[in-house]
Amino acid sequence: MSDGINVIVVDRGRKFLYLRYTDPVTEKKIEKSSGTSNRARAQKLAGEWQRQIQDGSEHDRSRITWDEFRESYLELHGSGLSSETQSKIETVLTSFATIVGAHRVASVTSPHVAKWQASLRADGKSEHTIASYTAHLKAAFNWAKEQGLISKVPTIKKPKRASTSEAMKGRPITAEEFDRMLTQVKEPFLAPIQHDGLCHLLRGLWWSGLRLEESLNLWWDRLDRISIDMTSGRPLLRIPAQMEKGNQDRLYPVATEFAEMILAVPEAARRGPFFTVLTKDGKPYSRGRHAVGRIIAELGRRAGIVVKADPKSGKREFASAHDLRRSFGERWAKRVEAPFLQRMMRHSAISTTLRYYSSRNAADAAAHIDAAFHRATAQVTPERSQLPKDHSEVTL
Repeated sequence: MSDGINVIVVDRGRKFLYLRYTDPVTEKKIEKSSGTSNRARAQKLAGEWQRQIQDGSEHDRSRITWDEFRESYLELHGSGLSSETQSKIETVLTSFATIVGAHRVASVTSPHVAKWQASLRADGKSEHTIASYTAHLKAAFNWAKEQGLISKVPTIKKPKRASTSEAMKGRPITAEEFDRMLTQVKEPFLAPIQHDGLCHLLRGLWWSGLRLEESLNLWWDRLDRISIDMTSGRPLLRIPAQMEKGNQDRLYPVATEFAEMILAVPEAARRGPFFTVLTKDGKPYSRGRHAVGRIIAELGRRAGIVVKADPKSGKREFASAHDLRRSFGERWAKRVEAPFLQRMMRHSAISTTLRYYSSRNAADAAAHIDAAFHRATAQVTPERSQLPKDHSEVTL
């Protein structure tokens, strides 16, 4: 049966060329990286691999190492996902190998997965985070089975469902706390040349609800990045598929305050990135979130804004860039219905919006209910002068 196998060289637009053949039994495409960008070299490797398959000398695919599996999964499966999702997958697979000590993907068992989940829990990860990590790990094992790398996916127990309070890692900060963060943008921590750009970014995060990495990749004039769309007259966000969790090109509305912030920019200046944070040397930081994220987290620490504290260990977490997004969601949850909030937060599923925000602010909801009741009562209750003076005036 292996005599009919023909290994070809495929250019996937990646660093290296790939070798591919179709399994005559399963009719599935099997491929791997050639480890070279030279086509002649890749063609030679394709011929060698084909001979190994045909004479039965090829190593068992189940002996692939964890590092080889991780690289293949990210290259072949992760290439179509957003950069944020790719980063998360890499974090999950790396943490699993570090904690469990996995050397080969086929050697992983259900107890290994349980050990990994327990270690994440001991490190203080929330049940929501553990469930998210577990879903990514299970997807990776399902892909490994499809590729013939393992014969069976290990049984993976889903962690208990996280409560809403557990799901939110931090908390929304108040307007007063946000002002305190702004006052920390000063020397000696930050050079004067950094002040305007960082304050502009902080206010943008506060009014827009953008994730930090989204804000740093917001452009006026690049369609391969998140961009500002002005075709309707009112600013909209255009997010390309490769940067969107739903993996589709989408247009999103922006909050009124952020729209005003955008419109305040003179038309002649509407080019390049919308936000730019400078180093102390006056050079722009990279468009990744980590360096700028550490600066914002330090501002939260200096402002003394505690967003989460462990009652057992006493460990405290301070306000970060994502807590500004939480504050945005909290404010707008009081103003708009869940489907509109979902669009403003750019959640791929409304269940995410409901989990984080629908059960919060019970006191505000109660006040809203009371106000609605009193308005309705005032409309249907007649004035006292209009009430009948005695029962004899009532007509049945």
